[in-house]
Amino acid sequence: MRRKENEKATENLRKAPDSRRIADIIAERIAQKKREYADLAQQMLLETDQHPWPTVSEAKFYGAV
Repeated sequence: MRRKENEKATENLRKAPDSRRIADIIAERIAQKKREYADLAQQMLLETDQHPWPTVSEAKFYGAV
C-alpha cells in the first residue's frame, strides 16, 4: 500500500512541471509576498506619519546632537 502511494506521489511530482502546477504555486507565492511587501510599506508609512523624524534644531534642543 505505501509502495503504491509512493509511486503515485512520485508520478505526480514528475507530472507537476508539465501541468504547470509548480508555476502556479510559485506565481501565487510571489503574489503573496508582493501583498506582504505592500502591507509592510503601508505600515512603515503610518509609523513615519505618527512618529516623524525630529528636525536638527529639535535634536539639538533635546541634546541628541
